[in-house]
Amino acid sequence: MTRLTPDIYRVPIEELTTFGGTVADDVISRDGAVILPKGTKIVLLGDSLLQVLKRLEDEGIDHLHVMRSDEVTSDALDSFVESVVSSNMIIDSQIARTSIREVKRLFESLRHNKLTPELVGPVMEMARELVEQILRRPKVLFSVARVRQWDEYTFIHSFNTAAIAGFLVNRMDPRLVEKAVLGGLLHDLGKAKIPLEILNKPGPLTDSEFQVIKTHPVVGEELAVKVGIDDPDILSIIREHHERWSGIGYPDGKSGESIGFLARVVAVADSFDAMTAERSYKAPIHYRSAVKNILTDSGTHFDPKVSRVLLLAFGLYPPGSVVELSDGSVGVVVSSGGEDLMRPVVLVKVAPDGSIVREPKLLDLKRSREGICKYLGWEGKRAL
Repeated sequence: MTRLTPDIYRVPIEELTTFGGTVADDVISRDGAVILPKGTKIVLLGDSLLQVLKRLEDEGIDHLHVMRSDEVTSDALDSFVESVVSSNMIIDSQIARTSIREVKRLFESLRHNKLTPELVGPVMEMARELVEQILRRPKVLFSVARVRQWDEYTFIHSFNTAAIAGFLVNRMDPRLVEKAVLGGLLHDLGKAKIPLEILNKPGPLTDSEFQVIKTHPVVGEELAVKVGIDDPDILSIIREHHERWSGIGYPDGKSGESIGFLARVVAVADSFDAMTAERSYKAPIHYRSAVKNILTDSGTHFDPKVSRVLLLAFGLYPPGSVVELSDGSVGVVVSSGGEDLMRPVVLVKVAPDGSIVREPKLLDLKRSREGICKYLGWEGKRAL
């Protein structure tokens, strides 16, 4: 992949599935037919993308010019929030929109060396508003983490991390929810000083570039102090959210409970959102896989107690999981099982004989003789 202009890239066709963006020029076949018209959004090709790639290969076309801006316009932000709302997001749309904009404004001000205490006030106010949403709507985690169709702009990631961290802390120590949310909004503050060509690089980082990225926790703490943040818990989140339970993290190589509690929570929230986000160089993974990865790294990367809270929030079969029941029927998990991870609530869509159920019914497996015998995938990937 080669950057031709600030917004246009020369992308090998094998990278199109993860790069996204919009076709910048008409793609013409040997006989003059338009294969892909200018303006086609690659993400909208869906399952037909593989067929298109095969056609391009047959035509001897090995790359496309693709337009993708790394700046987020107001329209894009509004579209992001609208996508969340249309997915039954529980957080008030105006609070989501304002929170994201205030984080963006703070980052841009710091990037231009405008270091004044007044900068943080609006973000702190939005943190309090977000806390109220989380406390009133305890299932907020499922709403925020569901939106995965967007490039991981730092401020949107910070918003999601804050909401997820607040959700987790509310289950562990409700007195600390506001600190968790504010720390989540600010955890990547140091990225305001990372060169944009590294921060927005549409692909994996080199070793030297990664070393630059690894400076952001320390830089973030320094910036936070300069704008008047002196709460040790917030500063711990900013500095320590990349520390790991076994001591293999950075910047200080802390381990176990020597890492601040809220930093350990934000580490899980940060990683969960990063794994389930679509980025320029990788496709998102589903919640179930993300939870599994965090559980696999529990006790090495992550605090086992925090990992278990995340597991209990989702269950072994997160909402959206397609499962086969012991009687042969098939359905979609609509609610996790709480403490009983094996027995969620399932919307049954296919009868034991394989016929489509005309009126799908909810089945609470905690009150049923049936159980899950097989995990089949995700609702969006199957024709149910």
